[in-house]
Amino acid sequence: MASLDVGCGSRPRGDVNIDIKLSDEWKRYGNRDFIYCDAHYLPLRSNSFDEAFCFVVLPYVRNEIQVVRELSRVLKIDGKAVIEHNLLSIYLKDLFKNTRQPLNIVRRIYLYFFRHNVQNPTINTFQTKRGIVNLLRTNNFSITEVRKINNVLHVEAKRRS
Repeated sequence: MASLDVGCGSRPRGDVNIDIKLSDEWKRYGNRDFIYCDAHYLPLRSNSFDEAFCFVVLPYVRNEIQVVRELSRVLKIDGKAVIEHNLLSIYLKDLFKNTRQPLNIVRRIYLYFFRHNVQNPTINTFQTKRGIVNLLRTNNFSITEVRKINNVLHVEAKRRS
């Protein structure tokens, strides 16, 4: 059962691990393959993996749709994709990236924590539970499990034919 970890960082989980940063800690994991590449264009054969992991990667890529398409391409039919998001860090990253005035930051944090029904137009729709589920469904996946534990969203999906 071959597994792929896209954006493995310093904790690889797959048989083949991909990241855009080289890490000295990778040397500890001698029996695993590491590929230094961009997740938008995976240099891997189609239909070659049974599982793919993508932990807190999608918020940091340029094009979430392209990354999910690449995951779908390299997974076998009925292959499992596991995607996790830290929803709070996504929101705060976006908040600080788009706002430099301290009072505006405080106001937006208040609106996020105490007025959840207030929509923030700067947040990408793929950075919400509904957005991630729709992104997977429209890119050849069927959702098998969605859990939210604290601020971590855990989504498991199978690739359709």
